[in-house]
Amino acid sequence: MEAEKGTVVYFGTSGRSSGHHATLLSGSFKDRHEESKFESWCDGLSSRKDLRGFWPTNGTFATIHFECGTWFGVNLSPHDDRGGSKTVLYVHGLHLSEQQMVKLVNKFPFARRMFSEVCAKYKLTMPKEKLSGAELIANERQRQIDVEGYDGGHDKEHSYKEFAQAAITYLRLAILASDETLQGDRMAVEKLKQIGMSDWPWEEGTLKPSLDIKRMIVKGCALGAASVDRLIMDEKD
Repeated sequence: MEAEKGTVVYFGTSGRSSGHHATLLSGSFKDRHEESKFESWCDGLSSRKDLRGFWPTNGTFATIHFECGTWFGVNLSPHDDRGGSKTVLYVHGLHLSEQQMVKLVNKFPFARRMFSEVCAKYKLTMPKEKLSGAELIANERQRQIDVEGYDGGHDKEHSYKEFAQAAITYLRLAILASDETLQGDRMAVEKLKQIGMSDWPWEEGTLKPSLDIKRMIVKGCALGAASVDRLIMDEKD
């Protein structure tokens, strides 16, 4: 097959027409002939003897590396119950891990919808996307803006020092939460809150500690990012 390296293709049913089709999500094929060749290749994979172990009979997700690229999917379709059905994401010219493929599924709305539909129909669970620390922090910062309403207008009412102090509070409590004596203590969270309030810059109800150390560190780092955003805001003014 001739395709641009890194080309991402969904192969499976779409619910719009019968049969399995290739849906180009990014990159490109050399021409329509190459796209047809890709569809024929995908259709033939189900009957290959060397892939018998690749398609588990219980419908679990699998990843396989071909010389030409990486294939991730399940041998089921949300729209077609016949044998040979499949829901697949293919990346040309790259050997990617399961985690990288799951991230790509989540990146493209069409693929995400197709994989969600097959999971819902057959009560499957997609491999969970393991986010990096930087991604978790970015998501938490966005959550603070979208869910808590702590956007630029709100942040202008506070100084960068307040956000930095709030960040330090969460990071300090994350360290304290690792104390084994707190595990199993029904008052552990309340104790952490009492300790944290000595440095917390805002009202009591806004400090929400827990024994989830990773979560506390993520919150602290997101508040640190908010502190930097506040400094940037002052620079613009």
